Amino acid sequence: MLKRSATLSSDIDAEAHPTKWKIDVNAFPWTIHDKIDPPKLHPTLAKTRELLSNYMLDIKFAKTHLLNSACCPQFPDSKWTNILSGRAIDLDQVLSSGYTVSHDTHQTESFGSIKLIIGTTKPAKTVDTHRKWVIAWNQTIDTLLFTFPHRASELRKYTQHINQLFSSLPEQFHDRIINYDRAVCMCTAQCRDLMLTDFQSFTNLHLLWVQNASAANSHDNEGRSGTKTSGSSGGMAKQREACRRWNENKCRQGNCIYIHVCSKCCSSTHVASECNSQNLK
Repeated sequence: MLKRSATLSSDIDAEAHPTKWKIDVNAFPWTIHDKIDPPKLHPTLAKTRELLSNYMLDIKFAKTHLLNSACCPQFPDSKWTNILSGRAIDLDQVLSSGYTVSHDTHQTESFGSIKLIIGTTKPAKTVDTHRKWVIAWNQTIDTLLFTFPHRASELRKYTQHINQLFSSLPEQFHDRIINYDRAVCMCTAQCRDLMLTDFQSFTNLHLLWVQNASAANSHDNEGRSGTKTSGSSGGMAKQREACRRWNENKCRQGNCIYIHVCSKCCSSTHVASECNSQNLK
């Protein structure tokens, strides 16, 4: 009976003090994999991982020390934890912080395995235009450069990339670019082997949020003559418009808002001048 009581006491003590048992990181499958096949990371990524590992040893202490720095940039208090943890930043929350005089009361309390989030509210402002994106993103850049100064070149090139998309597409498609930016930032936050400038790795996101979405809505633009077909009821329904410049072998835009298909038969394998659909019966 005494032996059982001692065992029970030991189990309770272990639950109350989980750090009592040292974790063998060498037994982790990913640690073994990295030893067998060491990842070949860009120096910027390697430095980012090094800083994140250090910050995450004690997020609360790192945040307190950071906020006491005389050079600390203004940023929503509740979002500093995301910065120090390498998580994606909600630009809506960043933008909203500039339009409020109330205190950020967001708090996270942990009770064992239970985490309570207190004071979370819906953002008062939403990033839905290029101007708003620039305001929120510039504030986020200041924060990222304060905690990850080696990322200056990466952030500058990514900012140029997004601004070029905004300038290339009509304003009615700017919400798609904002969603693309969100998707890219989430992807890089979840993958420690990707930088914001690894544009070739985001081709699927570009197709999903920029190209396809724009083409799907291109029939709403005024001043464009879309191809029409008769419906079963005799009505006329607009179809997606083929790119005229592509059919003239002139369009080389990867983010073109028109569809790169033959304007006669809608095939993507040839242009209108090479189409033989008129001979088909």
